[in-house]
Amino acid sequence: MQEQDFSFFDHRGLIPPFLQTPAHRDKSPYTISLTQFVCDFSIGCSRFDRAKRISILKGYLKYRSMLHDAGLTAGIQWVNGSFVTYKELIHNASPNDIDVLSIIMLPEGESQQSFKDKNSALFERKNLKDELCVDANYLLLHPSKISLVELLERVNYWNNLWSHERETLNWKGYFQIDLSPEEDLRAHAELVNISKGVENETT
Repeated sequence: MQEQDFSFFDHRGLIPPFLQTPAHRDKSPYTISLTQFVCDFSIGCSRFDRAKRISILKGYLKYRSMLHDAGLTAGIQWVNGSFVTYKELIHNASPNDIDVLSIIMLPEGESQQSFKDKNSALFERKNLKDELCVDANYLLLHPSKISLVELLERVNYWNNLWSHERETLNWKGYFQIDLSPEEDLRAHAELVNISKGVENETT
């Protein structure tokens, strides 16, 4: 099992909001593959609470499966919260959940209300947090019913909210993952292998 800390945490244990200069293209939200995210945030750092993080990632993958089963496959997810910080190092505590904003194109013929009525479990936020450790948020988009100005306002709201720590107001970055189910099976298999390795370490 790899015992080194990956390099993108800064000295505060946060993801920096940009890697070179504020004007450079390489800035938050950073695009990452689902499999890479699973690997990096389960065993990527030596002091990670690996068992806890694996459990949260299992819940996150189940949540993605719920979205796919509901016909939501086109979109992106922003992932954030203490899960994407080095909380174990900076606060001597484990993350409790993962914050997810799903920016989604609604299926053809669905309105926001009709989709919510058919898929109420996706909007039971407390249950998702309690059962899957996912703090679920949404931007449900209908191309013919949202203006560019409204879209930018809604996206900017979340970007401004998530670009700072709530308590300290420190600048920080977060990640973007494609919602497509193409990589989910691979990510799930990788997480199973990681989980077995962690279990073997503790026996």
